[in-house]
Amino acid sequence: MRYKIPRYIDYEARIFGPANFKQFIFLLGGMITIGLLWVITDTLFVFFLLSFIVAAITIALAFGKINGQPMIIMIGKFISFRLSGSKTYFWKKKEIQPKVIQRKEIQEEKDSDQREVPISKGRGKLDHISKKIETS
Repeated sequence: MRYKIPRYIDYEARIFGPANFKQFIFLLGGMITIGLLWVITDTLFVFFLLSFIVAAITIALAFGKINGQPMIIMIGKFISFRLSGSKTYFWKKKEIQPKVIQRKEIQEEKDSDQREVPISKGRGKLDHISKKIETS
């Protein structure tokens, strides 16, 4: 090959360990939320339950991908799909009224001038060659 084709063009630089900047912001928001839960909740069981839920959502938003796209983009597409009023379903059949075709009577007229084409019984050399190929 004469020229190298660039690969991994959509690669984002890792800034904070294994996370890029967007993922770091999601993780930071999750840690701040868990810190607020520590201050707000009274019992330890409720804190651990809520912090587990927040951590799972935060990790899914930061690192989860659906069909190669980040989870936050897919959630945005889902919300915009749900809020849009017009949805097109291609698999639903439309009710179409059948067309009514009137049948016309065909009148047969016999002409005395019609001549029948004679049918040949043999095809000549082609028939002879095909019989030789089949039988030899």
